[in-house]
Amino acid sequence: QRCDKQVAEAILIHNKVSKIETRAQVIALFEKVLLPDPERIYRSYPHEMSGGQIQRVMIAMA
Repeated sequence: QRCDKQVAEAILIHNKVSKIETRAQVIALFEKVLLPDPERIYRSYPHEMSGGQIQRVMIAMA
């Protein structure tokens, strides 16, 4: 499952927002945890990222 789906799921469980708003929130979270190129990370699978990037995605989900 891609990173966008995992983080978006966490947002959608707690908020009633559209998919477009969810995408914007996910990218904003990725920027907040200082992930390089949040758009690319948004479309990436976990095996395509480094361990540190995966940790930052998990922090963004929290």
